[in-house]
Amino acid sequence: KNRWVHESKKITTLETANFLRNYLSELDGLKILLPVKSRVEERWKPLESPFVKINFDDAFKKDEHRSCSAIVGRDSKGKVLGSRVVQNVWVSSVFAAEAIACAQGLQMWLDLGVMAVEVE
Repeated sequence: KNRWVHESKKITTLETANFLRNYLSELDGLKILLPVKSRVEERWKPLESPFVKINFDDAFKKDEHRSCSAIVGRDSKGKVLGSRVVQNVWVSSVFAAEAIACAQGLQMWLDLGVMAVEVE
């Protein structure tokens, strides 16, 4: 996927299958070497009403100075109140891409007109 996105190289189904097979074999080998830890699964946690949770993420393409932000706002029951995907140009760094995505998340909060928010 990364080669397809960042290098515009198409990957065949056979190459993908071989990559996954090798990757899974490597992970199986690690199970033997590493001690077993309790698995913690991170999931969306609802907030108490009247809070709205704004989640954001970004992807950055350094060579093109572009980023893409994805933002979603949910109420205390998990209902999606709004979502956005924004392409950004003239982005100088990964840090700037993250800051832009955060600012766009805060703008969504303002647009939703809610008073209480948690940004993640």
